[in-house]
Amino acid sequence: MSSFNVTNDDGKRVDSANPKGAQADSNAGVARALRFHAASQQIDVSDVEITFDGTTGIVTLSGSVPYASTKNNLISAIGNVAGVAAIDSDNLDVSGP
Repeated sequence: MSSFNVTNDDGKRVDSANPKGAQADSNAGVARALRFHAASQQIDVSDVEITFDGTTGIVTLSGSVPYASTKNNLISAIGNVAGVAAIDSDNLDVSGP
């Protein structure tokens, strides 16, 4: 499993990642905030599904991105959000070089 443990508690607060107010008290709301956070950093998440498990703090990424650098940037951006404990990117494919 491509899992990245994150031990960063001083990252950006997930509830402030979306100024329009995603419902950060729900897993779906946190996932929307994470998507907004990544997109605000110019990371293409149009073909990526992001899910969040609030019990474990694990973010799961699935779908595809065009480049390996996009995948790495996405993992880095999400890993820097407070409350994210780990990232599972097993089902996130790179479609290009």
